[in-house]
Amino acid sequence: MDEGNSVVTTSTGNSVNVTRDTISEPVSTSFTTLSVVDCVYKGEGNSNIVIALPKERKVIRLRKLLPQDGVSPENAGLQRVKREVEFVQLVASCFLGPYVRVPEIVRLNIENVRQLLEVIRHSRPDGRRWKKTVDIHATKYPDYTFLQRRFDSNRFVRSETFCVEVKPKQGYLQNDNTSTKNIRKCPYCLMQYLKLKNGTIKERSSYCPLDLFSGVKTRMKQALRGLLKSPQNNLKIFKDGEVVYGNGSSTIDLERILKEWFQRSDSWNCSEFQKNEESTSEHTEQFCDLIHEALSRSTVSSKDFNRHRNHCKENHGSYDDDDDDDDDSEPIPYIDQALVERVDELLKLESCNWKGEQLPNDSVLGRILEMQKVPFVSAEHVYNAYSKHRESLTDDTIHSSLTKTHELGREETSDPEQESETGTTRRTSRLQNYLLFTCARDCSILMSFRETNPRKTTPGEDRDDTTGTPPGSRFVWDIGITDTEPKSLRCIEKHRERDTEILKSIVSVLEGREGTRTTTTTTTTTTTIGKKKG
Repeated sequence: MDEGNSVVTTSTGNSVNVTRDTISEPVSTSFTTLSVVDCVYKGEGNSNIVIALPKERKVIRLRKLLPQDGVSPENAGLQRVKREVEFVQLVASCFLGPYVRVPEIVRLNIENVRQLLEVIRHSRPDGRRWKKTVDIHATKYPDYTFLQRRFDSNRFVRSETFCVEVKPKQGYLQNDNTSTKNIRKCPYCLMQYLKLKNGTIKERSSYCPLDLFSGVKTRMKQALRGLLKSPQNNLKIFKDGEVVYGNGSSTIDLERILKEWFQRSDSWNCSEFQKNEESTSEHTEQFCDLIHEALSRSTVSSKDFNRHRNHCKENHGSYDDDDDDDDDSEPIPYIDQALVERVDELLKLESCNWKGEQLPNDSVLGRILEMQKVPFVSAEHVYNAYSKHRESLTDDTIHSSLTKTHELGREETSDPEQESETGTTRRTSRLQNYLLFTCARDCSILMSFRETNPRKTTPGEDRDDTTGTPPGSRFVWDIGITDTEPKSLRCIEKHRERDTEILKSIVSVLEGREGTRTTTTTTTTTTTIGKKKG
């Protein structure tokens, strides 16, 4: 595509003051143009392609469509992005506080977007390219790989901004009395077997989310070292908005970027000899100390945030015991029990460390963990409720009652009778909580850092956005949480299928190893016997 070609967009909404009323307004038919030369491929997951707009320091999240979907109907796509904006503003922010920002809605010209997709095709991972179309409605977010606040440029000793993206995954497991309760490995560690079987990794990662969420510094740093060694799609390092380390990168890449990041931080008080003597392991420790502090540091929450947060706990912390709901009977196992028993036998000597300490409540990890702890009994109960009532349930009904409840909770004074009218059944509440848990499990944390001169620290400056880690240096930071869009009810069936595939993969991988060991032992024995006979 020529540089002059453009993607047509229109913005509806405001990144700060979006309300339920404003997102109900129709999308404007006026368009502004965005030159494709200003678009940079940022990355993608299962559901979205992220395009950076460096001049604006914003990103556009393009929703992928399956090949059979084609271009989604105009209203369907618009309803989806409106639901996303509502969810982020009224629900996700209630749990995650200042770490999330409300997106803008943008409308895209599909022909120009197809041209953009062609330009970035070679930048996309091979396994992702089969999804070739996107929705014409998208969302625009801040680019968290840069500092979001403006600072006096004289404060900085370097021009570079480094950013670390961590997708922490599931740090909390519900008290599960269902068929898989004896398997003591966390979902992330179990998922490694499926990746191993599919050939997407060569060895299992040593990273365990339960370590990162443990609140124990030594275990949290151990988890970060595991992510550095095997980033997969759970860790990326950016420099000035571009990925410089991640899945597929080499050890040399990591050594280079850590040396560049941390060695120069001592430029004003270290000799050249001292700097050259610093080892990669020392830089790794400096990295882990810095990220640990960013993940663990509490922020100051406003009274409004704390009030909304308490409403979240009250609304999602329990079910109405008087609710006439028939889904509390013993659930029908959603995975073949013979398969579960075989996996239990194969993994009986393996276990993740389930112990931990309290994370600071207002730390970014503490906020995410709190959202993961909304109760839904078990995945089996959720799947049984979904299977029984799927014909009468839609994403709109689930999310509209959820956002309405949270909207009422934001009012200074709320009418108990009005709140009771939005009360949901235990079944609906359980499904809502599961979708909230899934959102918190799949979100990403982005921490951006820029170095300042510690000798020029302003007395009384805001300590919430600065750190003296590692010693002798000083960084300003910003933290944001992304991938917080509402989940669809369809994910419940997908999760059941994935869980089954994971267990099958465990059997395949571990029984394959047992077979290899047996063959090796037999061969060795035969050889020994042959020698004795000789």
